[in-house]
Amino acid sequence: MLVIKELDGSYRRSLEDYLEAYDTKKTNVNENKTVSFGYFLEDKLVGGITAKIEGFHIMYIESLFVLEEYRMHKIGSSLIKKMEEYAKFEGMLIIRLDTFSWQAKDFYLKLGYELISSYEIKEGFSEYFFLKRL
Repeated sequence: MLVIKELDGSYRRSLEDYLEAYDTKKTNVNENKTVSFGYFLEDKLVGGITAKIEGFHIMYIESLFVLEEYRMHKIGSSLIKKMEEYAKFEGMLIIRLDTFSWQAKDFYLKLGYELISSYEIKEGFSEYFFLKRL
């Protein structure tokens, strides 16, 4: 009998593996790889970026965060630049990402990312989707 349950870590990974295998079968492309960079002050991580290389030479920036007291020191833009250089080195054609209205919409626009879509979550709160062709 089929039952529905919440998935733990190992089952979540299995689900990702199933999806990756299905996508590879349909597209004949398997480029899945994760890359991360961080800024440290001694042993303290003060900012970092993570991205995933996907099929069709697309990089998806999953996370970018800089501790508040270290913002306005160009750490975020430096991390984006580092990831863009890495993406070019790896032969990526597009970088895509998303952000919320309380996060970094103007930051990504300033860095040359194209706003391709958005939706309002509730009044005053929206999510934005960006891409940059390399």
